[in-house]
Amino acid sequence: AGALVTRRDMQQFGRETVGDAVALLPGVTLSNNSRNELLVYVRGFDPRQVPLFIDGETRMTESAAICEYLAARHSPGVLNVDVNEPDFGDYLNSLHMGEATLTFPQTLVLRYSRFESPERLQPQVAEDYSKWFLSRLRSLEQHLASHGTLCGGRFTAADVSVGYALMLAELLGLDSKFTPAVSAYWTRLRTRPAFERALAAQIAAAVEQGVSPRPSTEMN
Repeated sequence: AGALVTRRDMQQFGRETVGDAVALLPGVTLSNNSRNELLVYVRGFDPRQVPLFIDGETRMTESAAICEYLAARHSPGVLNVDVNEPDFGDYLNSLHMGEATLTFPQTLVLRYSRFESPERLQPQVAEDYSKWFLSRLRSLEQHLASHGTLCGGRFTAADVSVGYALMLAELLGLDSKFTPAVSAYWTRLRTRPAFERALAAQIAAAVEQGVSPRPSTEMN
């Protein structure tokens, strides 16, 4: 196989799953961890940096930048907001707010309420950063009270970025403290047919690889 694995390659080399098939790519190796989860190692990539996005010679690891890249390159005028549109600045601000302002504090809530060993859990830290997240989230309330999406009069990559932060907040049980307009906005996002299809694909991929489809927030 070359830089692209086809269905024919999978049949020729007896690879029945996508996980097994990627090992045919140059510089890619597989291993299983102690939980029998399949790990993919890519030569030249630090496994502590996730996600990894590869498009030809392009390598990207920053989530919001990947969203911006995909929207600009593959969905011009739809998922991105062009530089000449009035909402271009709002688009960039909202896109990066989702990752830098709304997701970051929740990573600390996750760490100090769930992921650390019992003796290292810090309930006060988790509570403080939960409040920090919710205080920043309130800045969206006024806009969302009169708009269906964040900018451009349409669903964009900015909604993807902020929507991820809201999904994480729901998994952490913080959604009960959303303001009314933010709560209604999150309901609109998570009931989009595309979101439901993506979630179903995620669960199916996990089951296929023998990995629990339960969110990591529910695991100790």
